[in-house]
Amino acid sequence: MKKKKIATTCLLAGFAFVATPVVAMGACMDCHETTGCRTPTKPQGTCASCHLGAGDVNDFQMNFIAAVIDTVDWQTNGHGGTAIGNACDYCHKTDIRHGDPANPFRLANTGTAGADGQNSVCLVCHAGNAPGYDPDGSETNFFAITSVVKIDKNHAGGRHNELSDGGSFCWDCHDPHGDTNIAMIHDAVSKESDGEFGIPVSTVAVSFTANATGTDYARSTAPFDGVCQVCHTSTNHYTAAFGDGHNASYSCVLCHEHKDGFRPNCIACHGYPPVVDAPQAEDGLVVIPALTGSTSAGAHGIHADPSGYGYSCYTCHYGGMPDSPISDDYRIQMGFDVRGFSGSGSIYNGQTLAGPYTYQGTNGTTIAAGTATTCENFYCHSNGTAVATSFADPTTYPGPHQSSPAWDGSTNCSSCHDYGPAYPAGSPKANRHARHLQLFDSSLNLDANPCHVCHFTTTTDGSTITNKGNHVNREYNVVPDTNVIYRQNSGTLIPVNFTYTFDPAGGTCSNITCHRGLMSETISWGSSSPISANASYTAGLVCGDITLTLTASSGTAPYTYFIDWESDGIFDYTGPDRIQTHTYLDTATSKTITSYVRDASGRRSNNLTTTVSFTSSPNILPTVAVTASVNGFTVTLTDQSYDPDYAACGHSGSGQAIIDWGPGGFVTYPFNPPLADTPSGQQFSYTYSSPGTYYIRYGVYDNVITYPEFHANIPVTVPQN
Repeated sequence: MKKKKIATTCLLAGFAFVATPVVAMGACMDCHETTGCRTPTKPQGTCASCHLGAGDVNDFQMNFIAAVIDTVDWQTNGHGGTAIGNACDYCHKTDIRHGDPANPFRLANTGTAGADGQNSVCLVCHAGNAPGYDPDGSETNFFAITSVVKIDKNHAGGRHNELSDGGSFCWDCHDPHGDTNIAMIHDAVSKESDGEFGIPVSTVAVSFTANATGTDYARSTAPFDGVCQVCHTSTNHYTAAFGDGHNASYSCVLCHEHKDGFRPNCIACHGYPPVVDAPQAEDGLVVIPALTGSTSAGAHGIHADPSGYGYSCYTCHYGGMPDSPISDDYRIQMGFDVRGFSGSGSIYNGQTLAGPYTYQGTNGTTIAAGTATTCENFYCHSNGTAVATSFADPTTYPGPHQSSPAWDGSTNCSSCHDYGPAYPAGSPKANRHARHLQLFDSSLNLDANPCHVCHFTTTTDGSTITNKGNHVNREYNVVPDTNVIYRQNSGTLIPVNFTYTFDPAGGTCSNITCHRGLMSETISWGSSSPISANASYTAGLVCGDITLTLTASSGTAPYTYFIDWESDGIFDYTGPDRIQTHTYLDTATSKTITSYVRDASGRRSNNLTTTVSFTSSPNILPTVAVTASVNGFTVTLTDQSYDPDYAACGHSGSGQAIIDWGPGGFVTYPFNPPLADTPSGQQFSYTYSSPGTYYIRYGVYDNVITYPEFHANIPVTVPQN
């Protein structure tokens, strides 16, 4: 009965279907056996009998009007012209019934509703790493194919806010069955779809018959029917009602590639970064919109390529794209921004540019008139003292006035600093490199490149930077090479080891195995003497307010002051002002302030410890009063105590009661509400295990006194039940 009902339903649907003008009687048998609504048994090559004809019929509804594909478009511009046998089966599944609401287009390889799930029908062949597709999976009736056209992103990307915006589904723009446009572009693209399966809600006509120039994609004069403008209403250069001729001589996809979701990219105009000494897209010098006159990619590779230091373009081209106009801007922005160091005071010596290009200095960088292709006065190529000089505020870094190597020249360790650094000790930081290098320039410890002994995480061989992340990183990466065996004068062999603590002025080492007999000592790098400094405070008018004053001498001005108000290891203030105010909310206990001072050369003082007490007047002891009541074996004390100066500065806090109930041992109870100048009436109870007379001791703390004020012993009698 059930099978009969199903068969009847299918036959009724089939009769209605074949009653349509485009379907001949008996067409059911082209695909199905004669035994009911079964999966098509003869699908190959039979789609054309219903779906190919003269002109398109597209209404995207299951209303017994068969969809029709124009035969000429299919064979000329669609997948029908790709010489793939049985092409329909690579995108459509024959075992999904017509009108299935879960898959109305009967697509293969789809997932959930929405563009991400549905576009996989196309991406199985067109994605960058697409494996291709074999409809029967056995290469019996089909063979696996993929496409040479690789597209990983749809148009919407992050630019469109709604899934229903046109460009989300591949077929919003493309008709795989072909239309009169090239590149399988619809004659009318979807401006809006249903957001689930890409069924068009509104469309707009497009003309796209060539792709040589920008004018083929977007028009500057009416009709504004270019494929890159018909949907847009607020883009900068081309909309459905406007075109300004922006880069009209270049194909739009030269800069706005489909594989990048049509976002503007760099590599259409020059390499990212340029590493080839020739003007060309992808990896070379600037080629669009005009040549700059440069003939060398120079050090772009070591600076910006991931195999080098991997700096972003903004590191040296601060204020460049995308902040500057992407097109029609012939300025080359040169400005530095490295690890917090601005380009303030830096100088760029560039080559002479070909017209119409000019340089623009940004972020404090000055463009010099020279043509040496060098950078001057900047952190990256300093003599090794930049961190000490600019420890406090990198934006004001004056820099050592020295030049970098030429842009297209070679570099080694000595290009910026001596091997090892030979700056004078204390100018601006301590220096004991020479002494340590001497230790490895003898028959006892012979090593021509010993930098790895103390900087092992930066260079493992002493001559090459093996970890660029630990070089030019605004730190001193001092880590021992524990593989090195150090031979002392006595002949004793000791594995090198130590613990380094960073400080811009040089830092300290401890647990140093090389320093025989001094293992327990902490040694300052270069043993530079600290500058003299002191700290004092005065109380403010409001309880908890204090003013801390720091002074320094024997150093090089200007000074920078560091203050940790809570002595918790976090310095709350760092700056040039030596007088600072602070408010403590909790004044019940004294506070300890930690501070120090550093001078312009990076030398610092010892830590300064300042203890702040908030008691501004002699304490008035609390008045202790209490009543007792007995209920069975339970005794309840009701506090009647009060503190006349509870609100005085340094006297605040909840206060505590302390009780010895008689069996022995005091118990403390915080007052809640806090002890004040009127009794709180707080109660404390205790249940005894046996009858008898007990003597209770009751005392009160007011958070200033260190010993409680006691009430006279309170006798209570617990009766027999």
